[in-house]
Amino acid sequence: MLKTLLHYAPVQIASALSVFVLIALQTRYLGVEAYGVLSVYLVLVEITRTVYSQWLNTALIRHYPGADKTDKPLYASVVFSGIVGLFLPISILFTLALFAFFEGVSWLNLSSLVGLLVIKSFFIFFQEMARLNDQVSQYRRATALQSILSMMFTWLLLEYSPSVDSAAFGLTLSYFVSLPLVWFLPSRVSFNQAKPAISTLVSYGLPLMASGLIGVAGSRIDRFFIADQLGYTDAGIYSALSNMLLGLMALVFMVVALPLYPDLARKADNKDQLFNAHQRYQVMMLAISLPALIGLCFIAEPLIRLFLGESYLSAGIPLFWILATSAFIFNLRMHYIDHGLQFASRTNILPFILGASLSLNVTMLFVLLPILGLYGAAYTSLICNVIALVMSFIFAKKAGHKYLINSELIKILVASGGMALSLYFIRQTPLWAISDILQIAISIAVGIPMFALSSLAMNLMGSRKVVKNKIRKVNA
Repeated sequence: MLKTLLHYAPVQIASALSVFVLIALQTRYLGVEAYGVLSVYLVLVEITRTVYSQWLNTALIRHYPGADKTDKPLYASVVFSGIVGLFLPISILFTLALFAFFEGVSWLNLSSLVGLLVIKSFFIFFQEMARLNDQVSQYRRATALQSILSMMFTWLLLEYSPSVDSAAFGLTLSYFVSLPLVWFLPSRVSFNQAKPAISTLVSYGLPLMASGLIGVAGSRIDRFFIADQLGYTDAGIYSALSNMLLGLMALVFMVVALPLYPDLARKADNKDQLFNAHQRYQVMMLAISLPALIGLCFIAEPLIRLFLGESYLSAGIPLFWILATSAFIFNLRMHYIDHGLQFASRTNILPFILGASLSLNVTMLFVLLPILGLYGAAYTSLICNVIALVMSFIFAKKAGHKYLINSELIKILVASGGMALSLYFIRQTPLWAISDILQIAISIAVGIPMFALSSLAMNLMGSRKVVKNKIRKVNA
């Protein structure tokens, strides 16, 4: 499990770093209000992509690893055909939605956003296929290239013309140029051959499409409310912080989820093996994500000032902390708790859970946004994500899934607490006030070794044995 994790971790960490740079470029060149417009446009793109292709990809990830060699090409062909076949109706749907919801939309806006929607959908499908087929080098090259090009193209286009369309075209070009690294032509199969695969993917995937649509809307609908009630400037501040945290937390969780989920899917038919593997997966996920959350909260101020700018601090650092915690809980549910429903084949419950969360979200936004402003939206996000996580956990337990917990969780909490204390004391030293870059560098230089040494002292995940084996190999 750890070896598989290390295959993908470096490129995922690089992708996480590129998120900072990308958002920094967009916010610096566009300004707060224009970035607010871009963020609202991108919400519509992600909502549409959920209906278009993401549910197919999720169903593929669940069923492809455990399929035999004859069925695997069928699954790949069905999903590819679905993405191609849905292109025209989805493009029409997106066009109608864009012109219905936004005033002053141009055809240039439309072309840049539709291009991003379609090219990103194809890239993610082929990227997932590379991962599912254990084509590690192809996956890493494509992911790394897309991360680098997203920054480069965004910078060049925004330097030439700082506009929302330039930002969208920069992202589109990065996916388009990186696509050939993972592209292949799936085998053509007849409808009769594909029938069983279609039935499996659709019956499993349609509830995921509904839940994904509701989930994306629930996690991002606050942008629409903020833009409408508080204006695009506040929407830009909130979106920049939220997008950075959601994107970064998603990538942190994906460091574990991307390489290890297929292994879980292969064990889905053997419950004892599945529960034990899921427990090891939980430990690895929390050992990476919890220190990341703590570290982000401690370096929030220099991070925002360095990557976004002084104007994004106007809402206060506590807003960052609330949104960071909300993003952590959102990803914990999606990449761990929801697995219980997926492996119990009860994905039909997810739309109900997320629908209840969305209804509460909208109600709370109406009540809290006029009173608390951006903090009303942040508290709404946090409360709704906690409720969705608890509901998913309860229903998964009722469906028969077991979430095993052992002493490793206590070790992670203790090591994370030690890391938090060390970062707190570092903040009190004169070095902290010198510069933003130094604050971030010192926090990383102190926080990571502190967590690692604490983990080693408590032998987290058998870390002492791993270190001893490495030393023996070096000395051999």
